[in-house]
Amino acid sequence: MIDWLHVSMRWLHLTAAVTWIGGMMFVVLVLVPIVKAEFPPEKRVQLVAAVGRRFRVVGWVSLTILILTGFYNLWEVSGPGFMSNKTYLSYLTAKLVLVLIVLTLSILHDFYYGPRLENFSADPSQGTYYRKLQQKVVLLARVHLLLALAVLLLAKILTG
Repeated sequence: MIDWLHVSMRWLHLTAAVTWIGGMMFVVLVLVPIVKAEFPPEKRVQLVAAVGRRFRVVGWVSLTILILTGFYNLWEVSGPGFMSNKTYLSYLTAKLVLVLIVLTLSILHDFYYGPRLENFSADPSQGTYYRKLQQKVVLLARVHLLLALAVLLLAKILTG
C-alpha cells in the first residue's frame, strides 16, 4: 500500500527544490545574459529587479516548503541506527551547514544587496560605488546558485 503522507512530503520537497533552483538557474543563465546583451544599461537593473521581486515570493515559499518538508524527511529517516551511521551524518551535517549558508545568502541578496542596487541604479552619480555593488550582487547570485546545487548533490547522496 502507498504511504501517501510520505509520497506527498517527498513530492512537495522535490517540487520546491525544482522551482527554487530552476528559477535561480533561469535568472543567472538566461535572464541576466539576455538583459545585458539586449537592454540599455539604465533599464537592466529595473528589469532584473522586477523579475527578482516576483521570484522572491516564489523563492521564499519554495524555501519554506523545503525547510518544513526537510524536517519531516529527517524525522522520517531518524530511526534506529540513524546516529551510528557516521558517513550519513557527515553528509547530512555538510548539507545542513550549506543550507544555513544558502539561507544567509538569500537574505543578504533579497533584502539587502538587491534592494540597495535597485535604489542606486536611479542615481548615475554613484558610478564607482554602483559598479562595485553590482559586481557584488552578481557574484553573490552565482555563489548562491553553486551552493544550492551543492545542497542538491548532497541530497542525492543522502537518498542513495
